[in-house]
Amino acid sequence: MVEEEVLGRNQCLLQISNLCISKVKALCLVGMGGIGKTTIAKTTLNNVKHMYDASCFIECDESTSDCYQSLCHILEQLKVEAKPKDLKESQKMLKLFLSRKRVIIVFDNVINQNQIEDVVPMDDLFSMSGSTLIVTTQNGEVMEHCGIELCKINIEELDEETRLRLFITHSCGHEGKLPNELVEVGKKIVKACNGLPLSLKVMGAYLRDKKRLRCWERAFQRLKRGRELDGDEKNSDYKIWNILRVSFDNLRVEEKKMFLDICCFFNNDVFLEGMLKERALRIWSNIEEKRAKEDMEYTLNTLINQSLIKVHKYGVIRVHDQLRDMGRKIVETEIEYTNTRMWNMNEEVSDGINEKLGNLTSLTTLYLEYCSSLTSLPNELGNLTSLTTFDLRGCSRFTSLPNELGNLTSLTTLNMEWCSSLTSLPNELGNLTSLTTLYLEYCSSLTSLLNELGNLTSLTTFDLRGCSRLTSLPNELGNLTSLTTLNMEWCSRLTSLPNELGNLTSLTTLNMEWCSSLTSLPNELGNLTSLTTLNMEWCSSLTSLPNELGNLTSLSTFDLRGCSSLTSLPNELGNLNSLTTSHMIGCSSLTSLPNELDNLTSLTTLKLNGLTSLPIELGNLTSLTTFDIRMCSSLTSLPNELGNLTSLTSLKMNGCKSLTSLLNELDNLTYLTTLSMNGCSSLTSLLNELGNLTSLTTLYLRYCKSLTSLPNKLDNLTCLTTFDIRGCLSLTSFCSSLALLLKELTTFGISNYSQLTSFLEELDMFNFLINF
Repeated sequence: MVEEEVLGRNQCLLQISNLCISKVKALCLVGMGGIGKTTIAKTTLNNVKHMYDASCFIECDESTSDCYQSLCHILEQLKVEAKPKDLKESQKMLKLFLSRKRVIIVFDNVINQNQIEDVVPMDDLFSMSGSTLIVTTQNGEVMEHCGIELCKINIEELDEETRLRLFITHSCGHEGKLPNELVEVGKKIVKACNGLPLSLKVMGAYLRDKKRLRCWERAFQRLKRGRELDGDEKNSDYKIWNILRVSFDNLRVEEKKMFLDICCFFNNDVFLEGMLKERALRIWSNIEEKRAKEDMEYTLNTLINQSLIKVHKYGVIRVHDQLRDMGRKIVETEIEYTNTRMWNMNEEVSDGINEKLGNLTSLTTLYLEYCSSLTSLPNELGNLTSLTTFDLRGCSRFTSLPNELGNLTSLTTLNMEWCSSLTSLPNELGNLTSLTTLYLEYCSSLTSLLNELGNLTSLTTFDLRGCSRLTSLPNELGNLTSLTTLNMEWCSRLTSLPNELGNLTSLTTLNMEWCSSLTSLPNELGNLTSLTTLNMEWCSSLTSLPNELGNLTSLSTFDLRGCSSLTSLPNELGNLNSLTTSHMIGCSSLTSLPNELDNLTSLTTLKLNGLTSLPIELGNLTSLTTFDIRMCSSLTSLPNELGNLTSLTSLKMNGCKSLTSLLNELDNLTYLTTLSMNGCSSLTSLLNELGNLTSLTTLYLRYCKSLTSLPNKLDNLTCLTTFDIRGCLSLTSFCSSLALLLKELTTFGISNYSQLTSFLEELDMFNFLINF
């Protein structure tokens, strides 16, 4: 916790700590919004959590109603590793944990006692002696009927000296002081902030870069005017809002829009876990395509510097509840912002959204994520002609969409991920000619796609992942010539692809992972000359590849993992001179490689298994850094030409159980850092030249059951930190060089102690050994 955030609260913090030491059961911190209750509670938790077995901090909100999700969040904070299946199991797990462990739990911003009781019944919480509950609230009577002895602490406004120090810290920096000409007006501003830490921080941050007397006087006059116009000195919300409003009014247009988005959408009463900064930046960037992500981040940093928001650990955006409520009030009451944002859909909907949605004609972004009770949308949705982003992710009870959706001609992003009951799409969807991104991930009830989708000529990203009932794709998809990404992962019933996909000449990424019913590919895929990534992982029914794939000269990543029916590769793959990564693990019917692969001189990563021999041409792959030939159980020898792979840093031959010896040329691989030969059970000895691999840091020889000795030059491997010879049951003696080597190891794996006792007696000299 930053020191400035607890200025003037030392006495209060000490009082709370002493109460915890004396095993207080329940503690209630009472004070108006912005007074610093949350900061005090978090600082307390940090100061005293060592006195308990576990700790937890829960932010409460009226709109948070998912008890199961809340309980999972609590169990995670309490470091309970098991994941409960349902609400009943989560309640049982928490009850058991609380009966065995002394815990301290903070419930922040409690409005009524049910917010606690619905998640953690009081009897469960105090079943273990020594546990403590801390509650922060604006209502001193909220815990009056909790049934246990309650200690209440009123959080007062800061004293005058502390107010001034906090304001100066935020306006002038930690070591700064007010210039003489600003002292008087500064004191007036501090007084107008009513001793509220939040308002002092925000006003200080707002004035940080404004050093002219005139700016400060103007800020004071606006504060003063706001209080006079308020007319309700008893309403603490309005008192602080008028103070905070000064900072909002001086933001630029883009900063105001972003701040209101955060207040309405990106906070913990909409997203229980909070909104990640990176995700928010992606959303803003998608909405405003003309502004780069870097511009968005600059705007966000301005809000952070103005103390209007924070980005907490793990990158989660946070906004104080007073600032959030002020922002929402602005949207609800001011003409400029009315009907631009809606955030309380779940509060107003049971099965559907009423027709008033159609009145929001200025709305540009509509998020209905995980409104799992929503079954329909009104036809008036078609009136939202300014809408650019529409997110229906997780609306799992939708079976259809209104035809009027086709009127949203400004729409650029439509997300229907996990609309798992959706059985069809309206033909009018083809009218959305501005659409650039369409997500249909895990729409698992969709059995076919519209021919009209071929009209979406602006589309750049189309995601069909998990549409497991689709058996075919419309030929009209070949019209989507702007498409750069097509994802068909887990479309497990697709048996073929239309030839027209060859028209998608802008495509850079094609993902067909787990299209396990695909038996062949169209030759026309060879026209996709812009393709850089082709993923056919676990296309287990594919028996061959078209020769035309050799035309994909821009391809850099080619993944064939799990293509278990593939018996051969076309020679033309040798033309893929941009290829850097190829995975063929699990191609169990593939026994050999075409010699033409030696042309792949850009290849850096190659992973194979099941081969009976390796072509000598592999020695030409001089850019290769990672070579994995695991489970080649019939491979008896390696070609000498592998010694030419002088860029290699990782070589793995796990499970090559017929390999009887290594080639002398391996000593050329001087950049090798990882050598793994686990399960090479026919290997009887290692070459002395192995000692020339002076860059080696990791050497695995686990379960090399026929290995009887180790080479003499092992002590040359001065970079080696991990050495594993567990399961090498035939090893009966060790060279003296191993004793010197072990001085540098951090991990040494060995299991055959009985035959090595005399050698193990020397291990007391190895100070650097960590795992043994």
